[in-house]
Amino acid sequence: MGARAVAERIEEYVGGPGLSTADAQLMGALVTSIQRQNARLDTTEILRLVIAKSRPKSSPTHHLFEWDQAKGHALYLMDRARTLVRTIRFVPSETPDEPMQAFPILLTEGKRGPVAMHQVMQSKDMMTAVIEQAKADLVTWRRRYDHLRRVAKMSGVFAAIDGAVKG
Repeated sequence: MGARAVAERIEEYVGGPGLSTADAQLMGALVTSIQRQNARLDTTEILRLVIAKSRPKSSPTHHLFEWDQAKGHALYLMDRARTLVRTIRFVPSETPDEPMQAFPILLTEGKRGPVAMHQVMQSKDMMTAVIEQAKADLVTWRRRYDHLRRVAKMSGVFAAIDGAVKG
């Protein structure tokens, strides 16, 4: 069973953080429509078409975007800053060929945000938080790609993830 067969059988989209199920249905239908009307598109091409088709006030997905230029720009700047902070790497002297994230995002003192890796390395609690976050990321990946276990016979990969999460 190929990915196209799986996608053609999707009957209902569900929302996630920041997206209601009703809005997920609207966006899922829009993206599916764009894909049916066009040859294979890359992410940027699909996103541009989603924006173009959502721009008219009569579009059912219009309300999902911030169309005010000033507010939209402020949101863009926050998103860009978030991406830049998450992308910063440093090269540890012990492993010069393995750059590490310089500011992992952790929940500390009741706030979720970037923490300098040198601070993390000096705190057992923060190191534990990094490991717990890594396990949570593996669980998320596993959930996202679980269908591949059946479709692509990747059970060995999933067994390794299960072992890492339990360990």
